[in-house]
Amino acid sequence: MAVNGLKDGDQLTADQETILYRRLHFLGEHLLGLMEDFYKNYYQQSLKMPTEEDGSGDWGEKHAIAPRLQALLNAALTVAEQSFGMKAKGSLTDRCRRIEQASWDRIYRDDLQDLESLPAVKRGLADLVAEDANLRIWHMHLVENFVSVTGKYVADNPTVERFADTLLLLWKMITQIKGESKPLPKLGKKYALVTTGEPISVSDRWPDYKASRRKAVASLTDTLQQSMESLIV
Repeated sequence: MAVNGLKDGDQLTADQETILYRRLHFLGEHLLGLMEDFYKNYYQQSLKMPTEEDGSGDWGEKHAIAPRLQALLNAALTVAEQSFGMKAKGSLTDRCRRIEQASWDRIYRDDLQDLESLPAVKRGLADLVAEDANLRIWHMHLVENFVSVTGKYVADNPTVERFADTLLLLWKMITQIKGESKPLPKLGKKYALVTTGEPISVSDRWPDYKASRRKAVASLTDTLQQSMESLIV
């Protein structure tokens, strides 16, 4: 069904909202189904499929996009956590940060001070560990794109901006799956509110870094996250 009468700056009509949302919903369901099969068939992840009765009746909830998405994100993080011998702990964001730290520990190893002096076999094994860690965090990066997605973002307020936000998230996911690196497509003019937070001194953390690189990096990451979250409006 065609969507006629779309004009830059104009609000969507009720008919336009319905048509566009159903298109977006069908696309989301298709991609969700592909990823569910991917994790079930190749990573032995059990994803509970909600029924129509789980929703309250509107187009988005009726097909239970939100709980299916959360189950998928949990499965993706579980794959990464299992590869690092970790247990799930905390929110999706917390789990992403712990997985990221675990991957860094295997890529930038404290026990290997001078890579150039390593025997060839040990260097080869170290490279394999680093390559595997970099591969495993692919699942974490996939989840990062959707940690703030509720599954009802567009349904609650179907504005042009929210349609665009969601489409760009899906575009980023597809681009990541294809192994490509491309600039985001331009969907129109954008307006941004930039808020500046208090400066964070990195040099003051140098003694902590010398004592424990892993703890210092984790501490700085947590500080940055808390600072950035406090600036969100």
